[in-house]
Amino acid sequence: MDDAALGAIADIPLTPQAKGFPLDGRFATVRELRAARPSVFDDGFSTPFAVLHEDAIAGNVRKMAQFCAANGVLLAPHAKTSMAPQLFARQLSHGAWGLTVATMRQAAVCRAFGVSRLLLANELAEPPALAWAAGQLADDGFTLLSYADSAEQVRRSAGTLAGLRLPRPLDVLLEVGYPGGRAGCRTIAAIEATVDAVTRSRHHRLAGVAGFEGLLGHDALPETIGRVGGYLRQVRRAAEHIAGRGGFDGAGPVLLSAGGSAYFDIAAQQLAGPLPGGRAVQVILRCGRYIAHEAGRYSQVSPFSRVAALAGGAGPLQQAAEVWASVLARPEPGLVILNAGQRDVPVDAGLPVPLRVRRGSAMADAPGQWRAESANDQHLYLRLPRADPLAPGDLVCLGITHPCTFFDKWAWIPVVDSGYRVTDAIRTYF
Repeated sequence: MDDAALGAIADIPLTPQAKGFPLDGRFATVRELRAARPSVFDDGFSTPFAVLHEDAIAGNVRKMAQFCAANGVLLAPHAKTSMAPQLFARQLSHGAWGLTVATMRQAAVCRAFGVSRLLLANELAEPPALAWAAGQLADDGFTLLSYADSAEQVRRSAGTLAGLRLPRPLDVLLEVGYPGGRAGCRTIAAIEATVDAVTRSRHHRLAGVAGFEGLLGHDALPETIGRVGGYLRQVRRAAEHIAGRGGFDGAGPVLLSAGGSAYFDIAAQQLAGPLPGGRAVQVILRCGRYIAHEAGRYSQVSPFSRVAALAGGAGPLQQAAEVWASVLARPEPGLVILNAGQRDVPVDAGLPVPLRVRRGSAMADAPGQWRAESANDQHLYLRLPRADPLAPGDLVCLGITHPCTFFDKWAWIPVVDSGYRVTDAIRTYF
């Protein structure tokens, strides 16, 4: 990555409008923040505020790198999770092959910070996006992969690329889908038609096959694991079928990519190994939410939680992200209103989970009976026993339930040590 671009983040002004930071603007830049090492509780931070725990981030990145090394797979963590170049740098420094993106705007952010390998986990058909890609391919040190899932999509993109000065073919992965899912070829006929269209195009090169299993389930039940494994075997069989027809260009490894954050261990198992005839395979996983983890359903479904021996017994991932909110009111018995809502915490995969409470300078775990009931834009409804002493002014720590819709709510996020002193601040680029 570009060290100068990363270093420049430290001098971007931290205005008083930065959500959660001191309202008096006492820290003008991240550089000043790092030098001061303020406490988020004692030095003017205003609720709601988010934090990322340094130790948890470091441990999660290390565990994922160890898993990939132990299983002989590459990792292109999904940038859309955090859109934070400082976190990208950590992932890449721990051996990530490159980054995955969902849009060309995300790709442009990554390129601005010097990322040299990108996997666009989507079909590429829009003329402005194709023009941007063509310009980037002039850099011989840059790798870009995208998806193809129909002959029509390939033909249309080839027509656009024909009018551009494309320095080399655009590498594509054939996407395999399933009924009711997202994009991706559903049949052998569709696979063959798409491969034939790529073969006829002077502007494309078929580099491998990809799929996404993440929407097939959100639990660790045997039937879900079986369904995920069955789909990933279809992805593998598609690659075998294409190889049998001589559809892959070049002599290098065929790239097989899958692996959302819940079932990446199954992807590593099902996709690995040479194809019939001996053509080598390189598996690329794309999971992203591992870096922050969560307090919701993924905390149980993550391979690091459900497979005890994973990564040499490294143990489960740690929750790195928290949102702290103030108690605003107790309008009726058993109901507390907090000042954090949908603008501050994810709700798309479940409501946040109360983790801790701070009264004055005393910190304690939140009682198990506390539960978030609902959320408005700026309010969270917390149910608890009538006799609980929680009162206006107390602070409640909320565990998030979906990192991918947590980061985009915060332009700046303090990084804290175990004593909640700020060591850095992460800038997001959504």
